[in-house]
Amino acid sequence: MDPRVASGGSGRLAVSSMWRFDARGRFTYVTRQSLAKNSQRVDVAPFKVDDFQPGETPAVLSVSWGKGDPQKDHITLVFLDEAGRLREYTRIDNLNDLEFQDELRDFVRRRKPDVIAIGGFSVATTRLSSQIKETLHVTLAEDGTFVNPSDAQEFSRIAITYVFDEVARKYQHSNRVGDEFASFSPIIKYCIGLARYLQNPLCEYAALGSNITAITLEEEFQHLIPTEKLLTALERVLVDSVNRIGVDINRAVTDPYYQHLLPFVCGLGPRKAQALVKKIGSLVNTCATLCS
Repeated sequence: MDPRVASGGSGRLAVSSMWRFDARGRFTYVTRQSLAKNSQRVDVAPFKVDDFQPGETPAVLSVSWGKGDPQKDHITLVFLDEAGRLREYTRIDNLNDLEFQDELRDFVRRRKPDVIAIGGFSVATTRLSSQIKETLHVTLAEDGTFVNPSDAQEFSRIAITYVFDEVARKYQHSNRVGDEFASFSPIIKYCIGLARYLQNPLCEYAALGSNITAITLEEEFQHLIPTEKLLTALERVLVDSVNRIGVDINRAVTDPYYQHLLPFVCGLGPRKAQALVKKIGSLVNTCATLCS
C-alpha cells in the first residue's frame, strides 16, 4: 500500500487534487470540443440559392411526415416567406395518389419557394424526400410518359434538402413557440422550426437562450460538463458570430424574432438590449406622432 495514502493527510489530498485536476482537464477538453462543433453549426449563413446575392434569405416550404405512419400521420406543408412569416400551411394524406401529387404541385406553383426543407422522426423521411423529388422533378404519368414537362423544368430550380432538426425539435415544445403559434399542432410548429433554421441558423440558436445546453454537441462526455460552464462556452460562440456579421438595429426594433440576436452584441446583454429596443421604439412612436 502507498504509505502516503495509508498515512492519510497530505497523501490523500494529493491523490484527490490530482483527480480533480484530471477532471477539470477533461471538462476543458469536452467544452472545447462542444464549442468547436457549436461554432460549425452556428457560424453558418442562410441557405444559399444559386442566383441569390449575399444577405438574401430564401422563402422556404418545409415538409414533414412526422413518424411516417400511413395510418396516423399526414404529410404537413408549411410555407414561410423570405422574412420568416408564416403564409400558408396545409396537409395531404400521401404522395402516392395523383390527386395529392397535383395538390403539392399547385401549392409549390402558387407559393414559389426557393427551397424545400424536409425533416421527420423516422426513416420514412427518406421515402418522403424521394416522393417529393419524383413529383416535382420527374413528373411521370402512370404509363411512364412525362406530364407537363414545362412544370418539371420550372420545379427543377427548387432545391430539396434535409435539415438538421434538433433545434426544431426543441422549438416545437418551447415557450417561444407557444407565444407565437399557440393554436397550431406540434408538427406544424416543428415545420416552422425547420424553415427558420434554414433561413437563419444563428438566430435560431440565439433564440434557444439557456436551452441551448440541451443540444447534443459532444455525445460521449457532454453530460459531464457543468451546465453553467457549458452555457458560458456556447454563448461565447454566439457572441463571436453575432459581432462578426452585425445586427440591423432597425429590424431588431420591429421584429421580435430577430431581437434574439441583440443581447449577444458586445456591451449589451439581455437587460441592456431590451432597454435599447424600448428606448428606440418610444422615440420612433414619438416621431410618428409629431409627424402626424
